This record gives sequence, C-alpha cells and structure tokens, in this order.
Amino acid sequence: MTETDITQCEVLLSKVINYEGKSVASIADENDSYGKTFVDWFGFQSKELGLEVKGIFSYDEGKITDVAKQAAACGADFVICAPSKIDDIADVVDAFNAEPKAPRLLFSDMGYGVDVLKRLGKKAEGIEGVCLGADPESGFDVSYRSYFGTTPTVGTAQIYDAAMLLAYAAWYQNMYPKVTLQTALRHVVDGRDFLLGSWMSEDMCNVINDMARGGSPDVKGASG
Repeated sequence: MTETDITQCEVLLSKVINYEGKSVASIADENDSYGKTFVDWFGFQSKELGLEVKGIFSYDEGKITDVAKQAAACGADFVICAPSKIDDIADVVDAFNAEPKAPRLLFSDMGYGVDVLKRLGKKAEGIEGVCLGADPESGFDVSYRSYFGTTPTVGTAQIYDAAMLLAYAAWYQNMYPKVTLQTALRHVVDGRDFLLGSWMSEDMCNVINDMARGGSPDVKGASG
C-alpha cells in the first residue's frame, strides 16, 4: 500500500524543482538493496526532470563520512541522501554543517522519525525529506499515541497494514483451505464493492463479515 523507492526518489527530485533548484547530487550505498534503487534511478529521473547532476556519490558501510564531504563540496543546489541507517544521517549532517557553502539536504524516508530526533538532537533541526506515514484522515497517529504513549515512527502504519492484510488472507484461507496465501491476498486487495471502513477493529469485523457472505469489499488501511 506504499509507493516504491523509485517513486520516492522522483518525489524528492520534484521537491528540488518545487524549491527552484537547478542541480542535484545524491548519496546512497549501492551495495544495499535500499540504496541501490536510488543509485540506479537518480541520474535517469534527474535528466527527465531537467536537473543537472553534479554527482552520484556511493559509499560502502563505514565510509560515508568521506563521501558526504565530497557531496557537501560538489556545488549542487540540493543533495538527496538515502542513508542505510540512522548513524549515517548524523555523519552526513556533520559533514554538511562543516562546509560553508554546502547544498541543501533532502533525506529519504530513513531520515524521518522519532529515532532520528533522539540520535541527532538539535542537529535534526532543519533536515527535510519524505515520510512513510499514516493517512492523516485515518486517525492512526492519534490512536497510536493514545495507546502507546509515544509517536509512531517511520513505517509503523505500513507494518500495521501488512499485518492486517495477512490476517484477512489467513482468515480467507480458513474459509477456502485449498486457496494459496498469494491467491487469498490477491482476493483481499482486489475487492472494490464497498468501503466498509478503514483499519479499526469494528471496520475489520465488517470486512470479514462481508467476505463471509461472498462479498469483495474495498479494503483501506491506516496508510491509505
């Protein structure tokens, strides 16, 4: 229920255009499956959007500091960073803060969340990117804070939705034992009859009762 990292890269580049930036560079770990997506697509998407690429800086684990210094001095208007872990974010921020004319940083979804704020402290002020969060209309964030007493971190709504879809599929398999899990999941997400609510327990009961009657309800999760 979430857009791919390819789309995330394009969204970040669109932010550059929205901020009237003309040139970009990127930082990502090409040996990491998450970072490799940005390495593979960044140059292509930048060219499509009419942005000048000042550099595609790839790093191996533990070597991000040197790469971050190069990116900070590359002369781009913006640098898009897709770090593999939170500690990488701190190293990048330090390198850019040390460069007087450093480009403006935009982080991927890895740069958003309570964990980042705890790790970076005041250094987190001003960093920007995108977030894999809940649909604001779903009420998920409010319910999460009320129940757990803390703010949900990146991807919490997506993890919840994944578990919800698996619960629906497992229940569907109980009704039709010969159906595979993949087929059950496909049936759940293909439903377009009626929207019977979102992710709350009462909503899920309505969805299950409708499927038990042979219906194909439209399923909506906390993330969208």
